[in-house]
Amino acid sequence: MGKYICLDLGATSGRIMEVEFKDKKLSLQELGRFPTEGTNLPFDNGFKLVWDVPRFWKEIQGILSRVKEASSVAVDGWGVDFALLDREGRLIKLPSHYRDIEHIKKAEEVINELGREKIFLETGIQIMPINTLYQVYTLRKNFPYILDNSSALLMIPDLFTYFLSGEKICEYTNATTTQMYRVAKDEWAKELLQSLSIPTHFLLPVTRPGKVIGSVRKSLNILQNTRVVATGSHDTASAIVGTPMTEDSVYISSGTWSLVGIEIDQPLINSETLQNNFTNEGGVGKITFLKNLTGMWIFEECRRKWNKSLQELLKVNQVKSSAIIDVDEARFQTPGSMPEKIVSYLKETGQKPPESILEIVRILFESLALKYRWVIEKIENLTGKNYPRVHIVGGGAKNEFLNQLVADVTGKMVYAGPYEATTIGSSIIQMLSLGEISSIEEGREIIRNSFALKVYQPGENIFAEKYDLLRKLLKE
Repeated sequence: MGKYICLDLGATSGRIMEVEFKDKKLSLQELGRFPTEGTNLPFDNGFKLVWDVPRFWKEIQGILSRVKEASSVAVDGWGVDFALLDREGRLIKLPSHYRDIEHIKKAEEVINELGREKIFLETGIQIMPINTLYQVYTLRKNFPYILDNSSALLMIPDLFTYFLSGEKICEYTNATTTQMYRVAKDEWAKELLQSLSIPTHFLLPVTRPGKVIGSVRKSLNILQNTRVVATGSHDTASAIVGTPMTEDSVYISSGTWSLVGIEIDQPLINSETLQNNFTNEGGVGKITFLKNLTGMWIFEECRRKWNKSLQELLKVNQVKSSAIIDVDEARFQTPGSMPEKIVSYLKETGQKPPESILEIVRILFESLALKYRWVIEKIENLTGKNYPRVHIVGGGAKNEFLNQLVADVTGKMVYAGPYEATTIGSSIIQMLSLGEISSIEEGREIIRNSFALKVYQPGENIFAEKYDLLRKLLKE
């Protein structure tokens, strides 16, 4: 019997959960939640989108101060973004938000200088302008003194692990999201960085998930005598551990981003993988071969604009539409008036504009399901294997309309849940590190016994024309 504290930082909210293992089952209790959206700070020539990590830390301390005891605590969060510490371990600057336009504009410089093939073959990571590589390059170009005076680069979850424990680490699963790490060689891509005149003195040795790295600092007066564990600090890695799937399953971690992929033993790095822009991220004992898609971000941006409740916007059965979008088109990657972006995209591609808010929602959900099918077919072509099951986890797994769409569009069995896969996966890694269980498979069996899954049977596939339209939009 044990209690495990899971600090899960998402791009829109952070939450702290207590997971209890008792009588061979897991139970969850939410201890607290707080918003984590980026903050636009003004400066001389505009705005900078940053993460307000001091506020996050204040929220975290307040929630953890109410916890009496726990076996261990671990932090996971989104990938790509990072913090820099000076020689005395102090935060040099507020971390940039991955959607900040400054480094997105600079990404093309790096890609043009080195070439997509060189970057991918070196790192095995999907080329996206939000990646850490382009953020660090931007700092080197615009503010070289920041990198010169940095002693450690910590990914966002590792920053809070440092605040908790005093230990500076760069955990493996999140390190691989940077596009500065050679996944196939299991080392930092220092030659790649040096070719861009990026220093490497601030790169730490990589820590494997499941390592007990210390205890909570006594000076914090919280979680006394609680061990701090390096979990799969990239939330996707923990979510995959928390997915009770079989070897013939494709997983979809559905949230702000949709991550569609499989687990493999060795990275798959070749020209076909590059052409289809897949990624080989580090997992817990595996490689997570996947593709990042823009997920519920577009929907949430629309909802903010409309100021409508979730319940109002899920009445999509009331409308139909013949239109679709490519959810990964560049305009949908950055903040702005998302409904207007959708209308302009449809007009530019010769499609009928929506007549209502609900029609826009239906277009979004159908487009997302169709893109899932496209990715899954690419996975099957690249691996030469058939995957008859789709396992959806995360907050998006609660969307029953979308889940049924995925079953209908793909023609595959869809299993939804558990919704809190990231937290559950983090707790499984903590249990493994403390000797409570002996393997991830044992952990997944515990998950199956602890949480009910909802199954969606594929119905009539009426989406053939729309799928052909998506492939046309993707210029296939």
